Amino acid sequence: MSCPCENNSTPLSYPFLINQGATFEATIFWQLQDSPTVAPVAVDLTGYTASMVATRNTANCCDSSVTPLFTLTTANGGIVLGTTNGRIDLLILAAATTLYHAGAYVYQLDLTAPDGITVTRLLSGIVNVSPAIST
Repeated sequence: MSCPCENNSTPLSYPFLINQGATFEATIFWQLQDSPTVAPVAVDLTGYTASMVATRNTANCCDSSVTPLFTLTTANGGIVLGTTNGRIDLLILAAATTLYHAGAYVYQLDLTAPDGITVTRLLSGIVNVSPAIST
């Protein structure tokens, strides 16, 4: 998935599907596009950190009173950032998705700039967990 965003834009809404009991992998490329007539340019993610949180709470997906479905970060290995190519890789192992309850959740993906202050909410939206068929 390519994410051509304008500077200071609102996050894109993008749905994800997680199959219960299967490994979830997704790759996103963050690109900036100043005008429709200019080709998008990859964001240099050198020094950035990232986090992605999903929860059932539709009012605020970062409400600390709600247990998240998952929390992926660059620190825990759930998110791996490229450097000058703007690549963002997401990973949830099958052992974890096996424990997820089927249903719809909300998520947000935030990237923190090397200054440790500037946070960009790149994506937000719905994560659907599809149930596995019992055997």
